Amino acid sequence: MLHQHLQSLGSKIEGCHAALLVGSDGLIVDSWMIGNDCPVEQIAAQSSQFLRCGLEMLDAIPDTELRELALVSDLQKILLLAVSPSYFVVLLLAGNSLLGQARHYLHCIESHLVQDLA
Repeated sequence: MLHQHLQSLGSKIEGCHAALLVGSDGLIVDSWMIGNDCPVEQIAAQSSQFLRCGLEMLDAIPDTELRELALVSDLQKILLLAVSPSYFVVLLLAGNSLLGQARHYLHCIESHLVQDLA
């Protein structure tokens, strides 16, 4: 069921190359992607480190919980959403993709992912 949610998510977002469900340890739980040329294992591991850095930055602010992180370059965008303390979704997007659209669809399936992970 997780794969179906990721596939639905990825296919709705224009310019989405991959949708990954990643554990806090950086290992991929499930994934959907277009083609095979994307180094998803490396991106998942690095995303986990990026998420930890974001959490450390927010430690200084009381009562704050990290929900999303975005990394934007000219050619690519990477959006991370924490769906639980142990899991997060990584979207790999083209540089011209709309982050607002990606965030909208990501939040639409968030509760389904949480249910399936329980």
